[in-house]
Amino acid sequence: MPLSIISGGVGSGKSGYLYKSISQTLSENPDCSAILIVPEQFSFTAEKSLSMEFGGLGINKIEVLTFSRLIKRYLMRTNRVLPSGKAMLLRRAAGSVSKENAFYLSSARQGFIDALSDLFSELKRYGVSPDDFDGLNIENEHTAKKLCSINEIYRAYTESFSDKLSDGDDDMALFADFAESTDIFRDTFFFIDDYSDFMPSHYSVIRALLLRSRGVFATLCLDNSSPSDLFSPVAKTERRLFDLCKSLDIPYKTVTLSGDCDYIKAEDIRHLIKNWDEKPRFTGKSENIFIYNALDLYSEVEHAAAEIVTLTRDFGMRYRDIGIVCGDIGQYLHILTSVFADFKIPFFTDEKIAVAMHPVSKTVLSLFGIIKDNWSYSAVFDYLRSGYIYFKTDDGVRALSKEDTDILENYVLALGIKGKKAWFSEWTKKGGTPLDEVIGERENDEFDLDSLNALRRSIIAPFEHFLENKGRTAEKIAEAVYNFMCDINLYDGILKECEAFDEAGNRNESEQFRQVWNFLIETLDQLVSVAPGGTVSREEFYELFLCGLSKCEIAIIPSGLDRVTLGSVSGNSPSRVKALFVLGAVDGQFPKTPSGGVILTDLDRSLISTALGGVNKELAPDNKGRIMLENLKFYKLLTTATERLYISFPSSDAAGGSVNPAHFVSELIDMFDITVKENILSAPPLSELLASPARGFYYMLSNPLKYLKNPQDGLWKRIYDWYLKNPEYRS
Repeated sequence: MPLSIISGGVGSGKSGYLYKSISQTLSENPDCSAILIVPEQFSFTAEKSLSMEFGGLGINKIEVLTFSRLIKRYLMRTNRVLPSGKAMLLRRAAGSVSKENAFYLSSARQGFIDALSDLFSELKRYGVSPDDFDGLNIENEHTAKKLCSINEIYRAYTESFSDKLSDGDDDMALFADFAESTDIFRDTFFFIDDYSDFMPSHYSVIRALLLRSRGVFATLCLDNSSPSDLFSPVAKTERRLFDLCKSLDIPYKTVTLSGDCDYIKAEDIRHLIKNWDEKPRFTGKSENIFIYNALDLYSEVEHAAAEIVTLTRDFGMRYRDIGIVCGDIGQYLHILTSVFADFKIPFFTDEKIAVAMHPVSKTVLSLFGIIKDNWSYSAVFDYLRSGYIYFKTDDGVRALSKEDTDILENYVLALGIKGKKAWFSEWTKKGGTPLDEVIGERENDEFDLDSLNALRRSIIAPFEHFLENKGRTAEKIAEAVYNFMCDINLYDGILKECEAFDEAGNRNESEQFRQVWNFLIETLDQLVSVAPGGTVSREEFYELFLCGLSKCEIAIIPSGLDRVTLGSVSGNSPSRVKALFVLGAVDGQFPKTPSGGVILTDLDRSLISTALGGVNKELAPDNKGRIMLENLKFYKLLTTATERLYISFPSSDAAGGSVNPAHFVSELIDMFDITVKENILSAPPLSELLASPARGFYYMLSNPLKYLKNPQDGLWKRIYDWYLKNPEYRS
């Protein structure tokens, strides 16, 4: 029933107005309930805000959900193919096409499979089926041939879902049909917050909610007074919602709010946000916007860490009051992890960890590598040094020790042992080389053959058990892999590792290991479900297993609330913080320039979308549309800083190549009276060197003559004495 849109610029109080609407609506309709739908990254913040507003959620008939959680709540589907299973089906579909297909030679490449997965998910969420592509009139011969090849794979992929399997990308459409055919939401009001745009599948769900619920409220960040096209994606969303209501003959209204960004305490930051289009010069000196030019990524992160220490030590901020956003989080994450550990700064990021790259997964996958390489030295000892091979003991399990591995490696190298036959045969030579035998000399330290053979037998036993299974179906090989995992006591070993992590307070690491085991079992189950019933070779099974694991990702819940939030423009960006750090503000990253399509170019998208218009279908926006969305996201990101804004950029990237600062950096310099700080040619200032004892110790030892002979009141001599008295550094 009716649609109410609450629109306004940044800081106009849209969410607050929405929360008041929830309260008023429920007080006027005591028998009804309310569901607030927010993007995934804002669900925790929304739950926290509503709990503080209403003193609880469930008891007040209020619930916070995302679209995906709403669908899973009410759409009970069994045998849903998970991302790991979808990757396997895609690999099979891509490998089944004819040799005339334009992508025939690319079908085995993982990068191509990932691109296909993204494209097919887009097509399903935009309601485009293989039949929609049939008979499309596309004049460009290259695009037409490419589309024909894509559709061959797309049809094979969609047909691989039998009655026993379901695709999660179809859930939106199925839920929309379900919601439109039931009265389950007749006493429910829906409130949608923090969305800028929707896909066609979202619109189908909203259509059903408009028809079958008591009412829908939605907020849109839209400043109609802005002369630029910054808010054009949101304006397009508003028009589509209005058109939807008109087509259904459903009443709608708009509440337009005006605000002055009063929540931003810093005048210079408020000036930036309110004048984003014209960017007039700020009168006075900017005291809350800082720009820093670092030598490289490492010194950039060190500078940010030192500033965070200063903010918490001298300005009374908590870690949760601080947010960090990176241009390319993949380049910064490992540096942030190392540097922040030295500075003892807790942080949280929702950046997921690839299961296929986890050492536990590599241990299991080594099974196939060793067999394929016929027990080569590198394959065997990569497996043995993984650290996750366990043996039963009276007290539980113990891991294969480094000492045992070293002794085994020394013997293998000394005797030149390689190949399955050598590993599966009794070892009888005690050591030495053939030359020793000729000249009658022996090495003083002969090997203990009894211990070595006992160790060898315990290592090869799981492989013998695996090779005894002669089955060549996916189910039989999956069963043999599971038995292998049991034979190396992997589950008991993981539990032991988790207990050690829990005792040390490392809950994140503990949760990672538990999730890895679950993903391994889940991927084996998915492989059996989606693999063909016929014969499957070990090599094909391995490729499907690896393909499935590559789509599994470990997500970690923060173990504490007082942590710095680390994210990206499109990911887990901070909601509202006192201090915001923008790292890696280089050209092409802020705002991020979308890369060209891996499969479909902008020209392809334009031609195909035009042709699909005849059947009222469309594709996702091209690069121009995505750039407009990125600009809006970046603007909204800057609005989260309320007291301090730190912008930094390196002079070189991770590979050592030179980079240029983002265009908006020069705009900030022109707009405000800001002096760019830098440490390109000089060492970091003393305040940064001493912000962390570990970093100060490193810099002191890296150049002792420079620091220990510093005449500054004997400061470095006193610092040296402090390290000398501290047991942690004295040794």
